[in-house]
Order: sequence, then C-alpha cells, then structure tokens
Amino acid sequence: MARFHRKRQLVKSKLQLKLILSLMGVACLATLFQIILVNRALSELGAQLPREGDLLLQAIPSLIRSSVMLTLAFLVPFMMGVGLVLTHRIAGPIYRFEQYLKSVAAGEHKGACKIRQGDELQELCDAINDAVTALEGRRSDVSEDEAAGEAASVVQREAA
Repeated sequence: MARFHRKRQLVKSKLQLKLILSLMGVACLATLFQIILVNRALSELGAQLPREGDLLLQAIPSLIRSSVMLTLAFLVPFMMGVGLVLTHRIAGPIYRFEQYLKSVAAGEHKGACKIRQGDELQELCDAINDAVTALEGRRSDVSEDEAAGEAASVVQREAA
C-alpha cells in the first residue's frame, strides 16, 4: 500500500479541534472530580487529627492549587498530543475520501482510493473502491450499449 505523509497537522481542523477539545474536556472533568475527592479526604483527615488537623486544613488550599496547576501543565499538552494522533487516524482518511470522491466526480481519478495501513475506516475505503468500480462497470456497459446502438443504426441506414 502506498505510504502517505501528512504535510498539514490539521487536515480537517474543525473536526479535529472538536475531538481534541472533547478529549481535553473529559480529562479536565476527571481531574476536577479527583481533586474534589482528594480535598474531601484530606478535610476529613484534618478534622480527625487532634493537634495537627488545623495545620493540615490550612495547607489544603495551596496543596490543591499546586496539584491542579501541575496536573493541567502536564495534562493539556499530553491530551492535545494524544488527540492529534488519534484524530489523524480518523480525519486523515475522511480528508482523503473527500479528495478522492471529488476527483471521481470530476472524472479525473486515477486508480483506487488508498489510505495508510494504521488508519481507521479501512472498510469504508474498501466500500468506496467497490462502489467506484461498480460505477465504472456500469458506465462501460452503457458506453458499449450506445456503441452497439450506433453501429446498428449505421447498418440500417446503409441497408436502406
């Protein structure tokens, strides 16, 4: 299979950004939920300690703040990278299908539609190729029927 190299990072920018932001949103919500749980556990622990509980309760806000900042500093770039890699496997083939189908519609396609081996939507690529092959077969059948019809009319004119 031919090897395609992406020149642009966001080939379907609207779709890819929507998916990446969705992934980041879910990750941030999960982080927020975890922070709430940790805050609750530390607050309960601080309330149970006889002497050091007040010190712990005073330290919790700064501990949570620094934990959130470190988590987001790591999480946001990581989720953007993961999202970009994941969306390449979906958005790249979609972009390729659009370009291929535009070339088919314009009558200038050359060969079968191909996508990279690790990309998603391989079955859709095969279905597109099957559909284009079937359309080409019908088109050639119609052309043969038209040619046969023209030949018959020429024979009829010559006989008359």
